[in-house]
Amino acid sequence: MTQLSHNRLAVAALMVILIFGCCSSLLFVEGSGRYGYSYSTLDISGRGISPLDDQSHLSHRHLLGTDKLGRDTLAGIGNGIKIAAYLSVLSVGLALLIGIVMSVLSTFHLFTQVRVSPPLYWISVLGLWYSLYLLTYVVLDLEVDFTYVTIGLSLISAGVYIASRKWNSSLTADQMILKIIELWRTLPSLLILLIIASMVQTMTYTTLSCMIAILIWPSFARLLRGEIIKLSSLPYIKSAIASGASLRVLYLRHLLPNAMAPVIAHLCFAMVSVILLEATLSFLGIGIPYDQVSLGGMIKASTDQIAYWWLAVFPGMILVVLLISLNKIGTSILQ
Repeated sequence: MTQLSHNRLAVAALMVILIFGCCSSLLFVEGSGRYGYSYSTLDISGRGISPLDDQSHLSHRHLLGTDKLGRDTLAGIGNGIKIAAYLSVLSVGLALLIGIVMSVLSTFHLFTQVRVSPPLYWISVLGLWYSLYLLTYVVLDLEVDFTYVTIGLSLISAGVYIASRKWNSSLTADQMILKIIELWRTLPSLLILLIIASMVQTMTYTTLSCMIAILIWPSFARLLRGEIIKLSSLPYIKSAIASGASLRVLYLRHLLPNAMAPVIAHLCFAMVSVILLEATLSFLGIGIPYDQVSLGGMIKASTDQIAYWWLAVFPGMILVVLLISLNKIGTSILQ
């Protein structure tokens, strides 16, 4: 926090984000709102009004104009900020949680001689299969024939097991997770999201957050794994191991708290990626509920009518300010 306070740009960026959050939460509530309009209010007499047009005949002035349905642009920007904040915080939080679990599984062999035995390996595969089943039908509500997922997972699991037995190599969780991370990072995130979104019956923000978290967790797992490996060679960690500290105490008290410094900075950069991804999906009209107004959706609405320049300028400016602010905060934390 000391370094953050010395960086005036980062502090200013943080204040900008806080002001945006307060305005969107207090002024643009659903219904009439304190401002007079909310993102869902349709002003039939004020459709497609520019901020520079005469609005004396309206009961409330639209400071930033309206779209073709008569929805207030400023209220829509406020709702777009709330959507971006909700998606980024929830997605990054879930991705961090998955990354912590995977990094612990990947590094526990440094502190114990436990190996993945064949029964434990197949139990883990079964647990992964059941988790994918719940994720597919309960969380994401996808219309997918799970037979193909089962066959694919079985072939991959059997291939890994046979290869390890053939070369007499022990199955370590670290090797398995590293291969999963390498495979996951090669997947085109936007394309995968577009495919999954087309199969989801009812898309909600929570569902979309889970989808994004599943795609971005490898960066957190790899970063935490590297930090834990680096910390494992330090004297105080070796002293804790020599004193008989359990794995729970070792990770919760010594390793994870001290490995979080670079992860906190990475959180800001990950939020930037999520906000950009959400804006891209909104611009394409996929993933975001149609009754919601988002920054990307407003920019897309400006392409329907070129004369509606304010729908591209003002949401675009807000989006750029949010992204630059988060980048400045992340850079300040790294320094």
